[in-house]
Amino acid sequence: MINCIVVSAGLAGATIAEQLANKYSQNVLAIESRFNVAWHCYDKLGKSGIRLHMYGPHLFHTDNSKVWTYLSHFTDWDMYEHRALVVIHGEKVPVPFNFVSLEALFPPALAERIESKLLDIFGSDRKINILDLRSKHDEDLELLANFIIKMCLSSTA
Repeated sequence: MINCIVVSAGLAGATIAEQLANKYSQNVLAIESRFNVAWHCYDKLGKSGIRLHMYGPHLFHTDNSKVWTYLSHFTDWDMYEHRALVVIHGEKVPVPFNFVSLEALFPPALAERIESKLLDIFGSDRKINILDLRSKHDEDLELLANFIIKMCLSSTA
């Protein structure tokens, strides 16, 4: 005997159907017009062995361990790290701007001095915005802030 009918098994519908069936011991009929549940999170291995994302790439981000644990019952995870680079003065550097960017674009002594000030003032686990840099009224940090602003506004960066 069916206790519940879930019409449409996209991400929300598939989750509701699963929760009703497993958490609340309901007999659930999930009705879906597509050939797969969770819709856009569908992928498959192609003939060449390359994973094909049928509806475009899907990336998952969370810092919630309950969500991660729950979803891990239904999938294996492929780790992915996105790295963005921009060319400034002929150098490929990471964005957002970081110590690697700083070391690639500034003379070594200046880069080391700025890094030291950033660590002393802001610590190592903080994202710093331009206003933070300017608020310290430090010549090196203002130089860095102005450099980043100039690069962001420049069409030749």
